[in-house]
Amino acid sequence: IEIADGFLSEQQLAGQLGVAVSTLRRWHSRRIGPPRSPVSRRFYYSRQKLQEWIEAQALTIKGR
Repeated sequence: IEIADGFLSEQQLAGQLGVAVSTLRRWHSRRIGPPRSPVSRRFYYSRQKLQEWIEAQALTIKGR
């Protein structure tokens, strides 16, 4: 369920990235995934923060 235009649920993000929800959770526990916000025991991802995270990942890979 999309709570607002600016946010994605875990399931939506997992589908867009082509990974499992468990992968998102593992990334979060390792502090390597995109930032998330809890709302009523569910987690949502800001589209803006997600874009920043993706860009940072691209720079990290490019800088290797």
